[in-house]
Amino acid sequence: MTTPVAPTLRRIPTNGVVLALHDWGGAGRPVLLVHGNSFLGRLWDLTAHALLPDYRPLALDLRGHGESEVPPEGYRRQDHAADILGVVAALELERPFVLGHSLGAIATLLAAGMQPQRFGPLVLIEPVIRPKVRPEGWLPTGRLDQLVEQARRRRHRWPSREAAIAAYRTRPAFASWRPEVLALYVEHGFRETLSGEIELKCPGWVEAFGYEVTPSTDPWPLVTQVTAPVLVVRGERSTVFSAAIAADLVATLPCGRLITVPDRSHALPMEEPELVASLARAFFAEWSAARA
Repeated sequence: MTTPVAPTLRRIPTNGVVLALHDWGGAGRPVLLVHGNSFLGRLWDLTAHALLPDYRPLALDLRGHGESEVPPEGYRRQDHAADILGVVAALELERPFVLGHSLGAIATLLAAGMQPQRFGPLVLIEPVIRPKVRPEGWLPTGRLDQLVEQARRRRHRWPSREAAIAAYRTRPAFASWRPEVLALYVEHGFRETLSGEIELKCPGWVEAFGYEVTPSTDPWPLVTQVTAPVLVVRGERSTVFSAAIAADLVATLPCGRLITVPDRSHALPMEEPELVASLARAFFAEWSAARA
């Protein structure tokens, strides 16, 4: 297997924060890659490599994540959406394609609803979105509190990268990940400390806030404003993005389509990075052919 090309790290100031962008270069159409809560842009390495050379992958580190700055505030879904719009404007990208996962997917959806003319086709994998009806029944308060508490108490330091990988391999949330993607997470999601240990770049309070704001974020009024074609992708075994919510989302989008990937979970991009690239390639090519 060919080793993925390393991207160039760029710094993009927008909305009072400096965001990191990983640019694989190339003359192809830009594809903005937006990660999930507590993760980072470099998790897209294998997907980005599979998009080359026909596309120019650009993986964003959301504020508080990866190499981006960690401001004390600005972590609502709408703030992340505004940052995406800020990056698109700063780079003068003309209707870029976007591939988003989880938090990155819902933030992209909001951005495309705020400024529909800014975007080409979107591939949204497992967007964390509350139900259209009776959201209080979607995520029980006890479970939400547990996720927030786990994030705040998450272990942030390990004696070595090898120790971190060994520990994560035993955790249910990471058990289905491709080993190469887990290695990317530990390599790029941690920094070395003066003591020789490694620590997570994304603070626990940032991850926790990402869970706390989910029930209070109502994206549905903006969903109807999205004019770009949208491919919604769901993992069949997902416990986050239900079949009912996925169906409602596709039915509400002016131009939406749903694909369910058998025997895969919410962590689909980390389980099947090349499959994700293949789905995106086919969807983007279909849009381009229709406009030719």
